[in-house]
Amino acid sequence: MPRPRHLISTLLLALAVWLWARSYGGADVLLLLGPGGRAAAVASWRGQLLVGASTVSLGDERAWTILPVRPTDDETIELAHRLLADPTIRRAWGGFLWARSAPGGNALGVPGAGFGAVAVPHWLIVTLAAIAPLRATRRQWVVHRRRKTGRCAACGYDLRESTGQCSECGAPIAPK
Repeated sequence: MPRPRHLISTLLLALAVWLWARSYGGADVLLLLGPGGRAAAVASWRGQLLVGASTVSLGDERAWTILPVRPTDDETIELAHRLLADPTIRRAWGGFLWARSAPGGNALGVPGAGFGAVAVPHWLIVTLAAIAPLRATRRQWVVHRRRKTGRCAACGYDLRESTGQCSECGAPIAPK
């Protein structure tokens, strides 16, 4: 029976693949408003996952709220241009992006506001999410193969002459 952590890692992998595929149909944004209504966001768009934070305040009445947003492509492109057209310090390479506004910047058209953002390609998230399920699957395959060929599931020792437990590692022998 699969362990709960294997199920969770497989669900995370499925979610990452789903978000990656969905990112080419438009942007998905989760807007997080913290203390004082300061905005932070997690966005999935065009094969990238972006995490950003801003000093722009949307008011105390919106503090500690989460807003899911599905903007149009035109709105997303305009927002990206408004963020990155400001004098910024940014580095981009191979689908990775790091950007922040210059001190005393003009983020989102708000004088003196700043922002910072990091973007990574979805393929990296999917690759990292796939490690745990692949290791679990390989382990299950190794145990199955060892039991099928009469070896200890834990260490691989030949159990043809053993009874009750493995003479190499002491693991109990599973009944056939």
